[in-house]
Amino acid sequence: MNIDMIRKMNNELKIMDLSDINFRQYGRVLNNIDCSLILDYAEKSICIPKKGTKYCESVKELETFSVVDDIKYEVYGGLDIEVGCCSGQNTMLTGLEYHQGSETIVAVTDCIIMVGRLQDMKDCTYESKNIESFYVKKGQVVELYTTTLHYTPCNVSENGFITLVVLLKGTNTVIEKDHNKLLTKKNKYFITHPSQEQKVKNGAIPGFVGDIPEIKLDYGTSGN
Repeated sequence: MNIDMIRKMNNELKIMDLSDINFRQYGRVLNNIDCSLILDYAEKSICIPKKGTKYCESVKELETFSVVDDIKYEVYGGLDIEVGCCSGQNTMLTGLEYHQGSETIVAVTDCIIMVGRLQDMKDCTYESKNIESFYVKKGQVVELYTTTLHYTPCNVSENGFITLVVLLKGTNTVIEKDHNKLLTKKNKYFITHPSQEQKVKNGAIPGFVGDIPEIKLDYGTSGN
């Protein structure tokens, strides 16, 4: 489905390009990073679930590509990183997370990311009306700053989405002790929407309040 049609169907979200000045507070596009080889590998090797989403924090095969070193030094100052992947079918933002250290996304397919500012979180609560949406094109490499609230990307076609996810090593692994009520995994500070009962039952704070932001798609009229 083309982006103009998606925007027309989602006027209330105002889906912007990453070149929009509004994105500068959330991150930057790394135009000097050549990800062609790792993208080619990811397209051929990563399966998109037919329902729901799948996330793996570290994929050893992805971490062997030379571009990983470029990202390691460009974004993380040489600190150890992990390269994982997130793929699937998703059209809603049901929670928000942030990390100490940037998250770098490599778009294997076009997708939409919904983001907010950590500075606008109050007492573990964030209002969904403050979320902003951005269209990410296949091949773009995007650094999301540590103060950027984000979660699972949304697909823009019935084929789903794939992104590669780069984070400081150890992020999103099992945490041994509960030192902070927002921590659900190592270096994953997370709040969920109250409607996500299982996540609340598992200990996530239901602090993402308001209507759930959703991308409306009509594949029957997309022409794809």
